[in-house]
Amino acid sequence: ARSADLAAHIEAALAAYVDSSACEEARLLLLNASKHHTQRATTMRTLTQEIARMERMTDAQLLARGAPKLSAAIEEAIENHVHTSLVSTAQSKVDVALARAALNVAVRTTTDALSSFYQSTNVEPVNLAIERLRPVLEVATRVGLKTTEARELYSKATGIMHKQKTATDQLVKAVQSTRSAMPPGGANVLRAVQQRRSFRPEALQAAVMDLEAAVIAAKKAYVPNELIREANLLLTDARAVTR
Repeated sequence: ARSADLAAHIEAALAAYVDSSACEEARLLLLNASKHHTQRATTMRTLTQEIARMERMTDAQLLARGAPKLSAAIEEAIENHVHTSLVSTAQSKVDVALARAALNVAVRTTTDALSSFYQSTNVEPVNLAIERLRPVLEVATRVGLKTTEARELYSKATGIMHKQKTATDQLVKAVQSTRSAMPPGGANVLRAVQQRRSFRPEALQAAVMDLEAAVIAAKKAYVPNELIREANLLLTDARAVTR
């Protein structure tokens, strides 16, 4: 409206034979104002289009490429003095979209790693997924995303890993204690008098009880099968000695 008013005033001034240089200066001012207005309008349309494009992208696409065109449009909007609220809204949409994509991928990765862990007892993929999920949760919280389910998954995964590590450590310790309590040579050599003198049956019986409990806990905590098999073989030998 102001541009139209200025144009009308210029025409009126020319008709009234006002100094042409003054009219030309006003005309240049009008031209620059019109150009700036056009640039702002174009930038705002680009912002809207790129936001819509970003919202159609998959999580993988967003994480792989980001939203470079939208980021460029935001920079252009700042240069063209587009209203601050519009620029802030656009930047917020970028931040939220990237955070949501990262959260979705991290949650899927952690869920898949846990499912695989129950079959393979391999802790490395789960621990790696947990490490990736933690900073993603922090960013998601900062931009205002709902993270309740993701935090529950994080807590579940860390709890399972802690339980597995504790059970593994207890099993290894119980195996070592049982081996230390076993007589040299096992049940076959135990019959020798010299071995009986240094052998303490009550110590081995206590170690066997601890090892039995550790094996049960290890199975529940998905300790690697090879460790459980090794412990069971030792249990068989130790029970033979204590009979």
